Amino acid sequence: MNALTEGKVMELTCSILENMAFMMLEEAVDVDAMEPTFHTRIEYAIDQEASEVFLSATTGFLEELASGMLSAEPEDVSAGEEGLQALQELSNVIVGEIGRALGAESTPLIVGLPEVIYDIPTQKEGTECLDCVLDSMGETLRVLVHRSHLAER
Repeated sequence: MNALTEGKVMELTCSILENMAFMMLEEAVDVDAMEPTFHTRIEYAIDQEASEVFLSATTGFLEELASGMLSAEPEDVSAGEEGLQALQELSNVIVGEIGRALGAESTPLIVGLPEVIYDIPTQKEGTECLDCVLDSMGETLRVLVHRSHLAER
């Protein structure tokens, strides 16, 4: 099984967004200034790990994400509708890529359905936390992975 790091999560997410929505991202500098409005959560299990991925994004990021995925103008999409659906789809794709990075070709990957939530936890007891915040033209996306290693329980 391969190691999963914050850098790997950031690399996967940037690649996914470049291919899916034609977005160019970089690591966010001013993380404290991030004011996300939309959040999703999705669970996955692979080998001896049962974990969660949380995505948190600003309104402008969701508008850019949805417009890129739908080939529409940002003003023609709604962050609360198409944007939130795009964030849920992004959750699915990120978990799939995390699974591949962890060896899903040879080990079954179980993935839950993405759900909209009202806030994301910054740290959960008993989990390893991978946290990366990305910036696209001043709008931000946080990817938070809470990894629970079952062998340790």
